[in-house]
Amino acid sequence: MCQMIGYPGTELVATEITNAVAQTAEERDAVTNKIQTAYVISGFTSVTILSVFIASFLAKLL
Repeated sequence: MCQMIGYPGTELVATEITNAVAQTAEERDAVTNKIQTAYVISGFTSVTILSVFIASFLAKLL
């Protein structure tokens, strides 16, 4: 699901996961460093791929 909502959503989801899982500030930093980049990149990638797919579909309709 995270890959379908794009960049702002992926960052928010990663932050919420971090806050839910981590019990200390050190744990929060470690979890953030581990998952933040992956979530943000997946958001950029999926939005790019999805927008190209939708544009090619709509271009055929025109």
